[in-house]
Amino acid sequence: MIGAHTSRAGLVAVESPDITRLTHDTGFAPAFDIAKAVADHVAWRAENPH
Repeated sequence: MIGAHTSRAGLVAVESPDITRLTHDTGFAPAFDIAKAVADHVAWRAENPH
């Protein structure tokens, strides 16, 4: 299930999937939180510009 969340007026809504059921059913847990994922992606793009 995907839900839109806004924290303050004027900000764009962010869609984030709810993985509660997935975690419960399979034990899945993401290896990266958002901050770590963005940092990893930026570092990868710096090393792989094409």
